[in-house]
Amino acid sequence: MTGETEQQPGNRPDLDERLEKLIEFDERLAARIEEMREHIDLHIAENKARSAELDRRYGSLSERISQFTIGMVAPAMKRLFAERNIPVHSVHREVEARADGKSTEFDLLVVNADYVVGVEVKSRLKVSDVNEHLARMADFKLYFPEYGPRIVYGAVAGMVIDEDAGKYAYRRGLYVVGQSGDTVTVLNDDSFRPQAW
Repeated sequence: MTGETEQQPGNRPDLDERLEKLIEFDERLAARIEEMREHIDLHIAENKARSAELDRRYGSLSERISQFTIGMVAPAMKRLFAERNIPVHSVHREVEARADGKSTEFDLLVVNADYVVGVEVKSRLKVSDVNEHLARMADFKLYFPEYGPRIVYGAVAGMVIDEDAGKYAYRRGLYVVGQSGDTVTVLNDDSFRPQAW
């Protein structure tokens, strides 16, 4: 032996001290992680509550805008279609029907003894809205057999109409109703020929 003391395994105070510090650190870290999880869970719950409230408010606002838009369009229907040689006897709002276990809804039905016009009203009219309305129109007489002998036309209306949506609706044989200045008007030109369903 050279005079140095040999350390025996398990008899190293510096390792024991380091191990004890690591265990303490690990416990503090686990406690901090748990605190952070609780904090994150609280924020998630608060955000879900805020999101639900925003969804409720947006739904309410969207419904009011929809009602406002329908309210602008509905009174003009008699005049607009009379100008197109379709005299109107009645305008029905938010008409729902069921058939074969399915349902459909039209914002407006414009009716006389010979014609029915199914109208979809949007605050902003997009191509997807036109496609949905075309699908509704294709099944119109399934849902409304009482109008069987009448000629059925379709129309879309919007406060704002995407240019491609208006052109697409026109090409597919739908009347396009929109704002022109302070009034609501049929935007189709005199050469327009409506699709009959």
